[in-house]
Amino acid sequence: MREPEYRRVAADLRAKIESGELAPGQVIPSESDLMAQYGVGRNTVRAAVSELAAVGLVAGRQGKGRYVRQPDVLRVWGARVRDSGRESDAGLVDKWTEDVSAQGRIPGQVIEVHLLVATDEIAQRLQVSTGEPVVVRRRIQTVDGDPWRLSETYFPLDLVAGTRILEPVNIEEGVVRYLANLGQRVTLNKDELSARMPTVDEARILALAVGTPVLVQLRTAYDGAHAVRTSRVVTPGDRVRLIYEMKSS
Repeated sequence: MREPEYRRVAADLRAKIESGELAPGQVIPSESDLMAQYGVGRNTVRAAVSELAAVGLVAGRQGKGRYVRQPDVLRVWGARVRDSGRESDAGLVDKWTEDVSAQGRIPGQVIEVHLLVATDEIAQRLQVSTGEPVVVRRRIQTVDGDPWRLSETYFPLDLVAGTRILEPVNIEEGVVRYLANLGQRVTLNKDELSARMPTVDEARILALAVGTPVLVQLRTAYDGAHAVRTSRVVTPGDRVRLIYEMKSS
């Protein structure tokens, strides 16, 4: 079966993007120019460009046509070995602030704190009863003022009552170090990583291009055998390189 014309056009444009002939930030030719260049109709051109937009290679600029997207990937540490030689995610400042600042970017966070009842999933992860009150810190984490990823961290209420965790403010030293200073030290982190398509709200908040998947990192932290918090971090798949540094035994 002959390949649809729009896919031939899309494949050629993609090759030009990947080779650099169409550089990041460059406006792609107009519909009329593409029609003349490939000898196809307007609907074929639109289908080809839509396919490139669906895989995140091009985006629209109001009144200025379509342009080649600029790759913008941050390195984010899932775990790293500190100067002590011990694996840790507790630095001297908030982890997000540390990772983003180290790459010459400006970090930020919009924080909300809510008291909820534990769902079955959260209850299982926190080792509490379904319906038991838990605290969630929800953060829209930003880079240079733009929403970059979404983070939710859940805590058993009895573990954080009377602490700054219940305040919707930035904890400069980071939650990990703050709680460690209160005696809640983490001895084990368990991570689960998966990829999926975003929800409608995630796509809206993060301004995702159509077709962009997200990386979901679920982390549950333990003090001995007891869970002390669990988090869900959602990051667009085209914006992150997640790094794990672990010391061999």
